[in-house]
Amino acid sequence: MDNNNNNKDFEEMLCDVRKSFRLLHQYNERVLDLMRYIGSQFGAVAGGYPHASGPCPKGGKGIERWAWDWLNMHFYEFHFANAAVPFSVMLQSDTGTYDSNVDWNDIPNFDEVTKAQTRLIFISSSNPDEYWEFGEMLEDGDIMYKNLTGKGKVVKAEDSEEKMYLMAFNLVDFADKASIDKTLQKWLKFLNDNGETQLTLHES
Repeated sequence: MDNNNNNKDFEEMLCDVRKSFRLLHQYNERVLDLMRYIGSQFGAVAGGYPHASGPCPKGGKGIERWAWDWLNMHFYEFHFANAAVPFSVMLQSDTGTYDSNVDWNDIPNFDEVTKAQTRLIFISSSNPDEYWEFGEMLEDGDIMYKNLTGKGKVVKAEDSEEKMYLMAFNLVDFADKASIDKTLQKWLKFLNDNGETQLTLHES
């Protein structure tokens, strides 16, 4: 074993890690700015929580948990509970695991990064207090696939007339204010076309 080559390879990897953390900071900052803007457009403030991972462990506990728990912006739900109609925006940073239908830890077999997408999934309900079963939809999985980007999906409750409304967008569709406003209008049109008219944009 050539220790010099191993050390060089490891140092190159660590250099990539430093670059990645700096890039992730910029990415997180941009996403958070976007969520603040979306909240301002609907007169709401976002809370949130991760999916497919837990909050970062603290207090010396949880070191045996998987690495995704330290990368929880990978798949994160921003919830705007105080909007006229509560809604969520799910950040799906990488569709690769769903597109390839592989386990979350099977990263080498994720769909190629150039083919996968980074998306926002908008989620609302005809009755948020009574019907909010997004967890079941995650297990079903079809809204998670990139081929549904730009398309709306209506999910009906099994035991009532309530419905949930989901629509996924490529994060590229939120590159600037004009494109953000245009995309939010598409989301509202989808809701309006399905008889949901309570959620409206504030004047910019």
